[in-house]
Amino acid sequence: MPSSENLVFVKDGVFEITPSCTGLVSTSILAAIVYSLKKSGLKRKTLIFLAGASMLIFLNYFRVLAVLWTGKEFGTNAAGITHVVSWFSTTIFVLVLWYYFTKKITGAKNFSDFI
Repeated sequence: MPSSENLVFVKDGVFEITPSCTGLVSTSILAAIVYSLKKSGLKRKTLIFLAGASMLIFLNYFRVLAVLWTGKEFGTNAAGITHVVSWFSTTIFVLVLWYYFTKKITGAKNFSDFI
């Protein structure tokens, strides 16, 4: 795909890759959630955060590639739909994993035990 700086050109439009596309905003939100928990020590919270942040950035890389590929193959309208669906799917996936691993690491039986 042709590109220039942070712009990627597809057959019927242009995508701008902004800092929001990096996953750092989502990673910041994850940090706020993890470090606001009253259970677990700093070491465990850091472990949960680093694992979640690594996974989030990894998934986000492929999410952005999928959106760009969809734009190249099917146009910007399809890419817009892919963008929204993949963003929500990734968010739900990360929240489910965060809940599961936080529950497992803290030994909490339900959500109210670790807030």
